[in-house]
Amino acid sequence: MPKKKDDSKPRPERDQQLDAASDAEKTTAENPDAESEELRHMVTRALQHALERKLDRSRSAAREPGQHDLQPEGEVQEYALMPLRGIVLLPGTSMTFEVMRPGSLAAVHHAMEKDRLLITIPQPEPDMEWPEPDELGRIGCLSRIREVYEFDDRPGCRIRIEGQERAQIEAFTASDPCYLVEATRVRPPREQDYHGRRREEAYRRQLLAAYQAYSLATGRSPVEALPLLGEIRDPGRLTDLIISNLDFPYDVLIELLEELDVEERMLNVLVGIRAEIDVTGIERQLEERVRAEIDKDQRDYYLREQLKIIRDELGESDNPEDEEAGYLERLEKMQMTDRDREQLVKEIRRLSKYPAHTPDASVLRTYLELVFDLPWGKLVSEQLDIRRCRAQLERDHYGLKQVKERILEHIAVMQRRRERTGGPPKAPILCLVGPPGVGKTSVGQSIAKALGRPFVRMSLGGVHDEAEIRGHRRTYIGAMPGRIINAIRQARADNPLILMDEVDKLGRDFRGDPSSALLEVLDPEQNVAFRDHYLELDYNLSRVFFVTTANSTDTIPQPLLDRMELIELGGYTEEEKLHIARLHLWPKQMELNAISGREIRLRQDAILRIIRGWTREAGVRQLEQALARLCRRLALQLAENPDPEGEQRIRVIRARDLEDYLEKPLYKYDEAGSEDLIGVVNGLAWTAAGGDTLVVEVAVVPGSGRVELTGRLGDVMQESAKVALAWVRGHAKEWRIPNDFAKTHDIHVHVPEGAIPKDGPSAGITLVTALCSALAGRPARHDVAMTGEVTIRGRVLAIGGLKEKIIAAHRAGIRTVLIPEENRRDLDDIPASVLEKVEVIPISSVTEALEITLLAAAAENSVVQPDSGT
Repeated sequence: MPKKKDDSKPRPERDQQLDAASDAEKTTAENPDAESEELRHMVTRALQHALERKLDRSRSAAREPGQHDLQPEGEVQEYALMPLRGIVLLPGTSMTFEVMRPGSLAAVHHAMEKDRLLITIPQPEPDMEWPEPDELGRIGCLSRIREVYEFDDRPGCRIRIEGQERAQIEAFTASDPCYLVEATRVRPPREQDYHGRRREEAYRRQLLAAYQAYSLATGRSPVEALPLLGEIRDPGRLTDLIISNLDFPYDVLIELLEELDVEERMLNVLVGIRAEIDVTGIERQLEERVRAEIDKDQRDYYLREQLKIIRDELGESDNPEDEEAGYLERLEKMQMTDRDREQLVKEIRRLSKYPAHTPDASVLRTYLELVFDLPWGKLVSEQLDIRRCRAQLERDHYGLKQVKERILEHIAVMQRRRERTGGPPKAPILCLVGPPGVGKTSVGQSIAKALGRPFVRMSLGGVHDEAEIRGHRRTYIGAMPGRIINAIRQARADNPLILMDEVDKLGRDFRGDPSSALLEVLDPEQNVAFRDHYLELDYNLSRVFFVTTANSTDTIPQPLLDRMELIELGGYTEEEKLHIARLHLWPKQMELNAISGREIRLRQDAILRIIRGWTREAGVRQLEQALARLCRRLALQLAENPDPEGEQRIRVIRARDLEDYLEKPLYKYDEAGSEDLIGVVNGLAWTAAGGDTLVVEVAVVPGSGRVELTGRLGDVMQESAKVALAWVRGHAKEWRIPNDFAKTHDIHVHVPEGAIPKDGPSAGITLVTALCSALAGRPARHDVAMTGEVTIRGRVLAIGGLKEKIIAAHRAGIRTVLIPEENRRDLDDIPASVLEKVEVIPISSVTEALEITLLAAAAENSVVQPDSGT
């Protein structure tokens, strides 16, 4: 019978080898792809020694059953408890680890002073500093401390501990300085009948076979140790030993420790091993696919090399030296600075050093192709004939006098500079501002056509990335040049017209500010040497004619706005829309829908009816859509009801026929009333769709002085109403209004179409007039409309959108329009056909407006009656 080992003696050399093997085994489990044969052999030898040692103990236990009994099964004894973080110690296995926590150190000292026995139990949360008793499980491992190494330089120790049996915790008896528990040893009963032993043996064989397949499939466990495992007859010991050599998750290991039924534990391990084998098979398939791709690349490289040799024999070689010579020859013909030329020479030399089909060579070749595709000083011949340019602009657009004159001014300057100095002028940066559909983009096309320059359009709406303008740096994968360089490349000339559409809709986020990048592009003093991040060469943009478009200047940053010359495109009058439809839109839609003038004729009154009933806009986009819908409907009728053969008649479309083709009208414009009413005054408003009339109604009733504002009025408009009321209260005596009206009467101000939000300061004069009319009982003229901001002192200040407002007044049948005196200079923008029918009177004070608008009041019309004391 072997002698029992004395734990107090020096550590045997064989145990030292076992610890080293355990550490090496953990390293191999963490890195399953390790290739070191020496490490694998060391792990194999250490595991063999460990299995032999455990097998010896099992045999000794079989020969002398009472030797390893710690205490009789079911007897309650007191032990120290040590929680483990991230470690699960199973019976029959040993571990070496550091102990640093005070409670764990106290448990080790308690066990060493008593019998070296303690209970280890894994805590559910490894990150928890120290668990409470109710946070721990009730099944742990009764373990024996084999060796303890105290640290000299810091508190703590390193211990080697060996699991003995599972133990069940019955109660906690102490918590300071360490946990003390009462526990009983748990040893599952062995099967005694024949069928039970056979079933147990079947589980054991299946587990050994699965572990052998796992070792062969993954290579993570030494195959040489399998015969030693086969000699272990105890299924529980065998299962725990196999679990200790598997890379199961922490929570699964806890479940296996707490599983007391051996057969259930073996079944769970079998399932885990089979799942790991399946995952390993998938990994192997992926590895084989990757290896196949690599082999394919090597095969392609071999074939390319053969093809290269064949081309060399045939004299058709794509020699890098020939490619380099071709690039250098093209470089000599390009106009650029010496510094940029030297940089390109270096890039070309570097290309010749790369193999032809490498990714780096492909990236560099793409870059060089971009460089050589750029025009580099090539200019198209401009057509600087003023008469021809004016005729072109007049032919393409009706109206737009200011825009046309500005373009002709630039053409005249270019013509004179060419005749006198021979040098080109710096191209202007124009910004066409106006509502949608007024023809901003088509104006850019007409300018390019008039000058004979290439036209390139780029939309900036929604652009958030600065690299869209400046390009990406070539260090990034998938780098590309910016839109400016791409536009030059597309134009194939250094003097194209580039239209930047929707410049007011540029975005800004973490990727940069595109509007800041445009500063260098649109600044005539900087764009002489524009530097794209991808190109990394100075490019001259001073000869490019930049035209930008915007619906509003409110969202354009001020530094960018300062670099552009603003040209406003206001809304069209009905007369202008009529001419545009007759001269441009209707012929265009007839051609698109295959309708000839010998089949259909659209009368002028029908076009005017479409403008008034089916469109409400400043431009002509809705008008064109309505004409397109009319053409489609006519094409359908012509197809269903063709004219008899040999007979062709012209179908005339009149205003009364439109509802048969376009259904009911979509809009109805306000028209001036025919009766002078008290408290009802016509105002004028500007909207994105052009101008419109705005009626203000005021009602005064006896009350307590409350003022009510309705009609979805904005903050600015509500403030205008307060200013108007303050002026009326201050001048009540002049207009025969009782001074105490603000205490004895309620005032209700309403602007019809309450579902539509309304705001702006230009309704101030209208509010004052309506309040005076209602309080004094004097009717307001129905044929007068007004616009202007007022102050508390009664001054009338300038407003915007005058052209659109006067056009709206003309459309509504207004005879007289009152405007601020400061807006007199804007009357030049009003079409003469409108001014002939509308009398425009500039005013500078509220009193002037009231004298023109309010009529004399009859005694019975007075709304506010003075009290007896007045």
